[in-house]
Parts: sequence; structure tokens; C-alpha cells
Amino acid sequence: MSKTLVAVLLLFAAHLSSAAEMTYASEITMTSDVLNAERQLFIRTPEGYSPNKATYPVLYVLHGQWDTLATVATLDVLGNEIPGFIVVGIQSKGPELHPTTEPSPFAQFIQQEVRPLVANNYSIANFQILSGHSNAGRFVLNWWLEDGSAFSRFFAFSPSIENGEFAKAVNQLPSDLLAKKAPLVLTIANEGKHI
Repeated sequence: MSKTLVAVLLLFAAHLSSAAEMTYASEITMTSDVLNAERQLFIRTPEGYSPNKATYPVLYVLHGQWDTLATVATLDVLGNEIPGFIVVGIQSKGPELHPTTEPSPFAQFIQQEVRPLVANNYSIANFQILSGHSNAGRFVLNWWLEDGSAFSRFFAFSPSIENGEFAKAVNQLPSDLLAKKAPLVLTIANEGKHI
């Protein structure tokens, strides 16, 4: 390797190490009494966030440890077309997102601990979305079935619905009850045999 190339690489490395760290969200560790565990939240306020002048809609993103960055990037691209959202990525793990026949401890964690924390520390509007992908998308669907008015909107991206149980449950809902539920956005992509 030439001395010139080594010098350029060293200068580039020095520049990178002195550059400001890129941050897309603030990471908060909270101790959950409901889950008896610590969880990370990834919170991003919109550009120009001014709690004394406005309230902001909230987008809760499950699998926050993976999906918060993509969500923030998408909102940045759409920045001139939609209102500024507070994004709350919630660290989520496999089994706690699986369907249950009783109220889910993870849903209780969101309802009893995460949402009050956000409401007490940020200037939030009365418009909140629950969003999830894959297993987290299935969790969103289940919450919508159980309590379709807990959030203003429910977004389920490529949820795991391969067994037909969700469609069966929706078909069994009385039309008057279905009409009272908040809107549900459901997308399906070809992601292999399980979708």
C-alpha cells in the first residue's frame, strides 16, 4: 500500500472520529414493574419541537430496537407532507408479542407505564398510533381486536397472520362493534412461506 493512500486513510479516520455522533433518537432505559425488567425506549421529537407552543401526535413503534431508525427516516422524507410526530420506539422481544387469551403483560406495560411516561414528559396531542411489523404487527392486530379504541390508529406491516385466526376473528365481529374501532392499516408483502 502506498504511503499516500495510508496518509489519506489516516486523515479520513481522524475526521470520522472527530465528527459529531449521529443521533436519530434519545435512548431511555426504564424499569418496568409490570414486566419486572428493564426496557429501552428510543424517543425522537420532531424538528422544531416546542412544548410551550404546540402538541404533537405520537407514533409508538414496536421492535423499537430495530424499527425506530427506519421510521424516523421515513418521517423525515415525508416531513413536508405530514405533521411532526413524536416517535417512541419500544424495545420488544419475541414471546411477549405472541397472541394470548388474556390481557398481555406487554400491552399493560405500554398502557400503564410507557404512555404515562410519554404524556408526563412531552407535549402530546390526542392522536396516537400503535405500529408494528411481523410479530409486532400481529401484536398490533390482536390489540386492535381486543381494544380498537386504545389508539387513534393501528398500523400492522406484514403481520404474521398465516393461520387465518385474525380473518376469522374479524368476520365474527358484529358490524356495529367493528364500526367503533379506530382505523386499522394493514399491509402484506411477499416475505416467504410464512406470509
